[in-house]
Order: sequence, then structure tokens, then C-alpha cells
Amino acid sequence: MSEFGLQYVEGNHTMSWHSSPESGSVATFKLSEEEIREWNEPFASETITSNKKREIFKAVVSALSYLQVVEQRGHSFKQPSE
Repeated sequence: MSEFGLQYVEGNHTMSWHSSPESGSVATFKLSEEEIREWNEPFASETITSNKKREIFKAVVSALSYLQVVEQRGHSFKQPSE
């Protein structure tokens, strides 16, 4: 089983989400403003405001929609099988 990952990059800050496929080649992960908790190290201790979480969420959803690599279901996304 391979891992599916998503990374948001803003300047020198990054944020990552990871998921393993639940069945076959489909990987799922939950993406919502509530799931946006912290930057990756070394910036994990920096506070992320509600407005910044909303901005990150909108940017990620916009990018995924533009790339047409996911199917949106509420705040959950599925990577289509290849």
C-alpha cells in the first residue's frame, strides 16, 4: 500500500496531510478548516488564526478543483483511481 500525500506551501512554511488507501488504489483524507492545526517543523509552534485557516482551506480546495484530481464530498476528498 502506498501513501497519498498533500502539501500546502506558503513561503518557507509547509503543511502536510497524509492518508493510506482504504481499499484498492483510492486514498482518502479529511480536509476542513478544523483539520488545519499547525505548520510543519520548524514552524509548528506558530499560531494559525481562523482567518489564515480559512485562507489555506480555500487555496487547497481551489488547487485540487483546478487540477481535477479529486472528487469533493462535503469536506472530504477522494483521489480517483488511475
